[in-house]
Amino acid sequence: MRLRPLALALAITAGMAAAQTVTPIRPEFAFTSVKPNHTGCCTTWGAGNRGGGGGGKNVTLKELMGFAYRLQQFQISGGPRWISSDRFDIEGKAEGRNADFDQVRLMLQSLFEDRFKLKVHRETKQSSVYALVVGKDGSKIKLSRDQSPENVDGPSPPGAGPNHGAIRIGVGNLVGNAVTLSWFATMLSQRMDRLIIDKTNLAGRFDIRLQWVPTPGENPFDQGGNRLPASIIDMSGTAVALDPSGPSIFSAIQEQLGLKLESAKAPVDVLVIDHVERPSEN
Repeated sequence: MRLRPLALALAITAGMAAAQTVTPIRPEFAFTSVKPNHTGCCTTWGAGNRGGGGGGKNVTLKELMGFAYRLQQFQISGGPRWISSDRFDIEGKAEGRNADFDQVRLMLQSLFEDRFKLKVHRETKQSSVYALVVGKDGSKIKLSRDQSPENVDGPSPPGAGPNHGAIRIGVGNLVGNAVTLSWFATMLSQRMDRLIIDKTNLAGRFDIRLQWVPTPGENPFDQGGNRLPASIIDMSGTAVALDPSGPSIFSAIQEQLGLKLESAKAPVDVLVIDHVERPSEN
């Protein structure tokens, strides 16, 4: 069969287009600012749904990378020591004010690449984890009355608990409203030295309240990592004095939830830093 010149040209063009791999363009902030912070005070961060911006004050690059790539600190490998010690005020603003969390995370990745010359790759490594399992006396957690699968996004009303499907975690306390145990395990990993994987086989959504005595350095905003506050703020906004004789996080999980953390091995996603540079200030 012979093709006419126009048909032949179209066929060649279509073939070339099919052979090319289309790489999605990662969104970028319209404005970025990175400045060193030597105050030693007042660490904050946030992103999305509040003006279309993201970043943090008095944060390390590694802390903000964990947020941007949805990883815990121990899942980021390589790089010089300063990525965990030097602190910055990092700010990005999007063109629009309605950028969501996922869009802002991608914009932060673009900021890292532009301002810190960051280059990374992902690997999967066999690593130590904690398996979340049901304790010998059975689970004590209760199913939520509302089992609807849709999560409620955005900030909750002032003074209210977390939205449906959300977890609010602080130093020594955690509250979950209609959450899956896989999400509970992911959030609890923020307070541990390794990833937690749900192995309970308990389906559904649960209301969870957990309180424990934090260990030195548990607070991600505590730069020293060698002292504890005299009190913690519970989920109602009330200051509660710390009781040094209270349960550790391991004991609290068993006593209050009827669950248990067991050491195990599992493949874990790791972000490896290939190159990074200190940023120029502006």
